[in-house]
Amino acid sequence: MVKLLQELKNELIALGASTDTIKTIDELIKTAQQKAETAAADTQSAANDLKKILEGSTEAINNHVLEGIQVEIAAQEALIEKLEKAKAARGDLSEEEKAQLENAQKIAPALKRQAEGVAAVSDKTDNFLSIQMGLNRELTDSFTGGLLQAGAKGFDAIAASVGKALNPMSLFASGLVQMEKATVDLFNTFDKQQAQLSQATATTGEYNNMLNQIRAENRAYNVSVEDAAAAIGDLNNEFSSFTTLSAEQQNALATNVARMEQLGVTTQAAAQQTDILGKSLGMSTDEIIDTNLELVALGESLNRSAEVITKDFNAAASELAKYGTDMIDVFKGISAASKATGIEVQSLMSITKQFDTFEGAATSAGKLNAILGGGVINSMDLLNATEEERVRLLIQSIQASGKSFESLNRFEQQAIASAAGITDMAEANKLFTTSLSEYDELQAQGAAASAEKARLEQRAQAATTFAEKLTQIGQAFAVSLLPVANGLHFILDTVLSLNDATGGFLIPTLLGLVGVFALLTQVQTINNAVMAASTGVKFVTTAATSGLAAAQ
Repeated sequence: MVKLLQELKNELIALGASTDTIKTIDELIKTAQQKAETAAADTQSAANDLKKILEGSTEAINNHVLEGIQVEIAAQEALIEKLEKAKAARGDLSEEEKAQLENAQKIAPALKRQAEGVAAVSDKTDNFLSIQMGLNRELTDSFTGGLLQAGAKGFDAIAASVGKALNPMSLFASGLVQMEKATVDLFNTFDKQQAQLSQATATTGEYNNMLNQIRAENRAYNVSVEDAAAAIGDLNNEFSSFTTLSAEQQNALATNVARMEQLGVTTQAAAQQTDILGKSLGMSTDEIIDTNLELVALGESLNRSAEVITKDFNAAASELAKYGTDMIDVFKGISAASKATGIEVQSLMSITKQFDTFEGAATSAGKLNAILGGGVINSMDLLNATEEERVRLLIQSIQASGKSFESLNRFEQQAIASAAGITDMAEANKLFTTSLSEYDELQAQGAAASAEKARLEQRAQAATTFAEKLTQIGQAFAVSLLPVANGLHFILDTVLSLNDATGGFLIPTLLGLVGVFALLTQVQTINNAVMAASTGVKFVTTAATSGLAAAQ
């Protein structure tokens, strides 16, 4: 209501309404605000009344149970006291009295334990309902509840708190705290990762500078220390030429692999792809990176994840390597064919591989021509075509026959699938019902994919959560402690080496010397205190003596 009245007031002012009219609207706004505050107060009051009633009911029930137990305890203790007095007066009790005393002595402690159990169950239940179930809470325990209870004043409180937080000194103080925390966290993480990286690569810290540089220069890609370490480690182990490259080339490849991790491509899979491109196809560092990005762009153009594209490429590489430098284009074509038909790349590869020989191509072409009416497919075309072209020829053969695969009976469908070397009828249905126009459109999209269209940074940022972005911003405050870490490691390594050289006696000896030094320091402190006390005593004695002499 208040908002609507405020909007009405603004419109009237814009229209040039009179002062009296605006004043009337202001009074209505004030009245509406008062009613809103009163309603919020009434809500809180009702909630408090209900809570008190519920708490009172629960407390009454618990008190009733405990009072009943306490009455029984008092009765048993009174009986024990009565019988013990009777025994003291008479010297002994009857058999019945002895049984009563023995029974009461057992019951009284049991009732006390029962009372403690009731109280504990009550407390535990209250805690469970409050903490675990979120019940039995105050209205002010939540932000929204507090805002309801505060009414219109709640927004004033929010504004005051925000203003305080945005105060320049508060921002500066917060920045210092963040810098300190980020520095400590980064130091610990970096130290752990550099140790694990040295172990995984059989090195002695040679990659530390690269690790720190990749982490520091790729925050926009959400590359962490862990990502950088994984990229370097997997390249070292999967790409056999990695160790022969210059530091600059290693850094470029590791940076690219770490960035691809943000798109869901594991560093190991990216490193394997790098090995295929570098060793099998003889690509340079720049060519490898461009091809990596080109395949990322291929996934985007086909609406397939970079992870799927990378896995498919690595799996198909052993077969597609026969195309040499044309391997990338052929893979782009078979990936587009997979998207168009809905059949996995490896399954399509197994279908088209049988046409690599003249005999295989001629046999399949002959069978398909016999079933579909002749002249629908040429064996030489099938033999000389690339993978994606062979898939197109199979789809085209059905359309060239003038028949529809869906309209054929199951025996005809099985015969066509068998002639094409397909054993899975689900795959046969997918393949022979694919539209040629759709197939050609996806082929064009796949062929157009290029490194320039990869949009790696934008995709990495889109795949980064809000919390991860805050972490990266926080780490930007961190002070680089790589030189400090290297220095500390050098000192500790030296101490450990000397300790081994002395048969393990150095560290215990140093510890003993430290202990002796500490003890001597403590003794000197005590001696200084004694000397100070002695000086004080002499001063007092001298003063007293002087005072007595003067008095005489």
